[in-house]
Amino acid sequence: MRDLRNEMEELQNNRVEVDSITRAEIKAKELENSLRAEERNKMVLTNTISKLEKKIHELTEQMEEEHKISTEQREL
Repeated sequence: MRDLRNEMEELQNNRVEVDSITRAEIKAKELENSLRAEERNKMVLTNTISKLEKKIHELTEQMEEEHKISTEQREL
């Protein structure tokens, strides 16, 4: 009888451990999915920043050219 109780306690302890491991694995998968989503968002934002920096550069050049033309016209 005592052996049966010990075996039952051991099985219950193992079940608790398995449940804990399962919960930890689920949490790890959730975190991995969250990380992948954040990496995708970062890539999108990085691309957007690059496009905006390029546009700023183009507009700055355009503004400088217009300023140069305006200055030349005033000097005439």
